[in-house]
Amino acid sequence: MNTQPYATRTLYIVVILAMVLSLPWLGRPFHTRGEPREALVAQAMLATGNWISPVAYDGAVPSKPPFSHWLIALVSLPIGEVTETTSRLPSALFFVVFAAAFFLFIARRLDVQAGFGATLVLLSSSEWFRGASTCRVDTILACSMAGALLALYAWWERGFRGVPYLAAMLIVCAALTKGPVGIVLPLGIFSFFCWSKRDFEMAAIPPILIRALILCVVATSAASIWYFLAYAQRGDEFLNKIWYENVERFTSTMKDEPHKHGVGYLIGMLAIGLLPWTIPVVMLGFQELRHKKMFKSIASGTWWSGLPDLLKLSTIAACFITLFFCCFSSKRSVYLLPAYPFLAILIAGYLHSKLEGFYRWVTLVIVSVAGLAAMFAVFTSLIPSFPYHSVWFSWAGHIFSPSFLSMIVSSVVLLITLFCLGTRDALKTPMHALGAAVIGAVWAGSLFVYDAVAHRLSVKAWLASAEFRAAVRPDQRERFYSYGSEAYAASFYLRKPFFGASSALEAGSVIFVEQRNIEDLKKFVAYPVREISRYSSGLEKSSRDLVVVEIEKPSSETHDRPVA
Repeated sequence: MNTQPYATRTLYIVVILAMVLSLPWLGRPFHTRGEPREALVAQAMLATGNWISPVAYDGAVPSKPPFSHWLIALVSLPIGEVTETTSRLPSALFFVVFAAAFFLFIARRLDVQAGFGATLVLLSSSEWFRGASTCRVDTILACSMAGALLALYAWWERGFRGVPYLAAMLIVCAALTKGPVGIVLPLGIFSFFCWSKRDFEMAAIPPILIRALILCVVATSAASIWYFLAYAQRGDEFLNKIWYENVERFTSTMKDEPHKHGVGYLIGMLAIGLLPWTIPVVMLGFQELRHKKMFKSIASGTWWSGLPDLLKLSTIAACFITLFFCCFSSKRSVYLLPAYPFLAILIAGYLHSKLEGFYRWVTLVIVSVAGLAAMFAVFTSLIPSFPYHSVWFSWAGHIFSPSFLSMIVSSVVLLITLFCLGTRDALKTPMHALGAAVIGAVWAGSLFVYDAVAHRLSVKAWLASAEFRAAVRPDQRERFYSYGSEAYAASFYLRKPFFGASSALEAGSVIFVEQRNIEDLKKFVAYPVREISRYSSGLEKSSRDLVVVEIEKPSSETHDRPVA
């Protein structure tokens, strides 16, 4: 039987689903701290022409290597400026391309249904889906690292014949996205996999290490070109940043200890990031534990010996990546994104063999929860006293915006795709039916989160308002300051470089500060300050309100003493 038309048709569905799940959300305004921070670097590249190490916020060295910023700047060149859409487009493109390549890779080694099931799990996992339309380095890093591992696996299948050009290129991309971890982690995982295939023989270690060392030297040499050029520009300041990000972070010796959490936090965030797939996996796993089937399989070793090689690589990769980042005090959920493709392979394989009949009520639960959530959002929008009432009416104000229209188009495409997915006899399996329900639920939830709440949490409209423009005089708009926390979004939308406030600021200086830090600011500067504008989203505590204050001209009574 010729399965080529079936595989091609399924590939089209994968690409369409990936595009519908990523592209419609690119234009939403920035409402988080991390996204505008990365966009500012690309904005500085276009503004200054410095594509090696541009001056970032407050003149600091960017905290990440520039590969993702290069991509943002490149896609922004045709329109001459960095926007929310162009800053998120590289992540979305990696998301779509990787989904297609991921499906083809698995389909050729297992079968089309296994490839399609794993891709459905990956696309609809909440953390992977969230990163697809986010201006961060994490999706690009995850696709590069996972892609490199899969390319190395294909090289192993060929008996190490030829040169793994694709794997080397992807490792370089990972190194230029996050740093040396992009080289060490994939090569370490692949080396351990090769050693496991040789039954952990000591004699197998030298040839494995030699291959890994050659790839490491090639990738390091290519990535080092940027490091040398950046050092030539920034000197010791660049070295200190590299040391902080790649040595102090991974030895848990940072003085400020950002994102400090315990091991339980990272494991818990992994379970949340895999939602909703965590639910059926846990339920089925609990059922097997109750019948002691899992213990018998582990004790006998049959679970490992019976696994296909690709699933063995997936198990090793998922465990290595998770354990690696559990070892350090700095932990964020997105650090585990490179493990998600391999976890998707394992989850899809597990559910495909266990679901039969079980999937029906799981699908019903997911669809019911999504439907109830949508009904709740609609009804609460009609209650004037409900907190989210104004949010939905704010969202309704964008009903004729390009963002809303693109969402309507994507809705139609998604419905058509899910219809094709459900009516093709070849695709009517429990795993695929569950996947279709999950993707529909994930997309419906994003409708409210991305296109309603984001508009309220973002300072974009406030900064463009007549109120803000009237509050800040023309002579004050050349230089802005921040205190206590970085106003990345304000700096991006105003297209002005922000600087950290100092105690020697002159009268008339404008400072962006959160409400919770105003009293500290008054003690920090030498003269009184007065509020001239404020942004309150209504969805956060008033202590997180962004306040714009002006240093007042000192009077004779306050000229020589700080304000208490």
